[in-house]
Amino acid sequence: MQSQKNYSTKELAQKIIEHATAAGIKIATAESCTGGKIAAALTDISGSSKCYLGGLVTYDPSLKSKFLDLDQDLIDDDNLVSMECAKAMCEGLKNLLPSDIAFTTTGIAGPTTDSHNTKVGTVFYGVRFQNKGKVFSIVVGSGDEYELAEGENPSREQVREYATYHGLEILLSILEDYYKL
Repeated sequence: MQSQKNYSTKELAQKIIEHATAAGIKIATAESCTGGKIAAALTDISGSSKCYLGGLVTYDPSLKSKFLDLDQDLIDDDNLVSMECAKAMCEGLKNLLPSDIAFTTTGIAGPTTDSHNTKVGTVFYGVRFQNKGKVFSIVVGSGDEYELAEGENPSREQVREYATYHGLEILLSILEDYYKL
């Protein structure tokens, strides 16, 4: 995936809305660790209703189960921050909302971690489009996006901000790579 770091969050969202609208693509989201920030970025753009169907913030495991039909074993194993969860959320979202692109996020925003001691800043993204499924992951703070002291974790705000930005990068890349204008 090519980085779009020369764009602001708003510019990324604008490009996504323009491209999806021109291509006749409908997008839906289900977010956990980003808490609706991707949906907010997209709907901040005028005309987003032409391509953005809507989204869910499924922060609690019971909502992931109820609305996204997550398997109870995934929940019982406390495996909600994983590639498997991002993929399952995507499948459930695709079944719930008839979109061309289903996009999901799950991760550890911090400052605490989960029972598996997953590193704070770990984020998984699921995307389902054209009968394809892809899962991406990042660890915020492991690159040069923030200057952190050795052993220091990124703040909750930093994780959510960067996870949102990176999610928008992924969406734009999918649109540019698979939905040529």
